[in-house]
Amino acid sequence: QLDSDRKHKTNSPVIIVRQGSRTTHCRSAIIAGPSRILYQPDNPLPSCPARLWIEVEPHVLVKTDLFG
Repeated sequence: QLDSDRKHKTNSPVIIVRQGSRTTHCRSAIIAGPSRILYQPDNPLPSCPARLWIEVEPHVLVKTDLFG
């Protein structure tokens, strides 16, 4: 989505937060607890083509904002 936004000069929400079966598209996310960021260009997530993501434990509160 980042490349598409750059190419078409748009501003789509490019952050995807997945919590269990719920998926939220947003522009900002506040993670209120332990987390880690991973970059694995040669080993993307099996469920999507993401090569960069943040892992958060299920009990950690994540506040998302579409307009951030």
